[in-house]
Amino acid sequence: MNVLPPQGVPTTLRASSGGTFRYVRYLSPGDGYANVAEIRFFGAGNPLPPPAPAALQATHSGTTANLTWRPPPSGIAYGYDVKRSAAFGAPYSVIAADLGATVFQDSGLIPGATYYYVVSARNDASESPDSDRLILNPAAATRLSGTVIGTDGSWDGTSTKFKVFDNSLATYFDSPQANGGWAGLDLGSARKITSIRYSPRNSTANWLGRMVGGTFQAADNPAFNDAVTLFVVPVAPTYNVLTTAAAGDAGAYRYVRYLSPNGGHCNVSEVQFYGSSLPAAPGGVAVESQGATASIIWNNVAGGLRYRVKRSEASGGPYEPVGEGLTGSPFEDSGLDPLRTYYYVVSALNEAGEGSPSAEVVRYSSFGAWILAAGGDPVAVDAAFGADLDGDGIANGVEYMVPAGVKPYGTASARGIVAMIRDDPSVTTVLRVSEDLVTWTQVPFADSEDQEGVPAGFRRVGRMAAPETGESSVFFRFEFSR
Repeated sequence: MNVLPPQGVPTTLRASSGGTFRYVRYLSPGDGYANVAEIRFFGAGNPLPPPAPAALQATHSGTTANLTWRPPPSGIAYGYDVKRSAAFGAPYSVIAADLGATVFQDSGLIPGATYYYVVSARNDASESPDSDRLILNPAAATRLSGTVIGTDGSWDGTSTKFKVFDNSLATYFDSPQANGGWAGLDLGSARKITSIRYSPRNSTANWLGRMVGGTFQAADNPAFNDAVTLFVVPVAPTYNVLTTAAAGDAGAYRYVRYLSPNGGHCNVSEVQFYGSSLPAAPGGVAVESQGATASIIWNNVAGGLRYRVKRSEASGGPYEPVGEGLTGSPFEDSGLDPLRTYYYVVSALNEAGEGSPSAEVVRYSSFGAWILAAGGDPVAVDAAFGADLDGDGIANGVEYMVPAGVKPYGTASARGIVAMIRDDPSVTTVLRVSEDLVTWTQVPFADSEDQEGVPAGFRRVGRMAAPETGESSVFFRFEFSR
């Protein structure tokens, strides 16, 4: 810089040095104290969006929540959006946009209500993915309990690992080991951790720093040799209150713990783990078809907060979601092709994730629905288009297409055939004529001008022609294929 830049607006400079570099900086002149408000570096190529922000956590009291988070671990973020939802599975609303700091105070909350938060970062490229989800004031029913495990003993003989789970902020764990102390729970069975609440050793601010870098972990075994990280304490927490942390999106585990940083003596007053099991597959799933709409019903399951309906045009999938964030049945799937067969499954969701899908149900095509109405199974051999379900010698496809049969029609000057055929574009209809029942010739036919009294889904068709010279009799037949 060789001139005094204006205040309140960005000044654009041309980089004078070529080449590529990993590290860039602004170096203050003498007595400048690095007094600069904002710096942005640009390079060749398309800019990349930042990764998601990290370590989202909050404290709350009454109607106010104070959220903090860490910048993305790499890349550049110029602003942050805070998003909130008041119900699991409901859409997030942006409640604060383009924040310049990694803190936000959300006020006007309902005391005791549960809220869901995520934070995203922005730069000149676009928006990052959302951070891990923070559940503020998680439901008491989702708090997990188990057998206390961890480092035995204490520095003073009384402040043992059991104090971490005694529901009191006045007690704390003071491990006899400065390094590697930990306290945790054996949950008895695998659970998905959805939220963590913790508070540091109480009494004075002297102990708060002992939690910085402490790690909350989950594992499949009590030795924690396959541990996954749920959350790392980023800054010295506030004492005498519970801080709620966003648990990382890990799987389900039986063992959970807080592992102290070196020198921390596992000084923690209280730790609470929240979570649940995946919900069971919904039962009672059925489908009712009404033309271009299918109504899917199911029975809600314990622990299911929302439901997802998925559809496929092939049995067994792959399925695509068609109904999201549903609180219960029925779900109306519209815009369907009445002539196609569709397959549906329903799954339940909660804070732990999506449970197993239900048994598959089928919304059959018009022909499949006709087979069902006739007492057949649409996937059985005798339900094929050319098979004979009722054993009367007439193919299913013929009975489906012309349930009222065909009628000959004749006058002194013309003769032919008339029929009401089903209006199913998936079926090819051909009319043939013969004089000897041996040689059959395809002939055209047309819709009749008179469509009065024709049921919905059918049309009246026919063929009329003057008899040829010497012609004594003529035979007609419709052929149907799909």
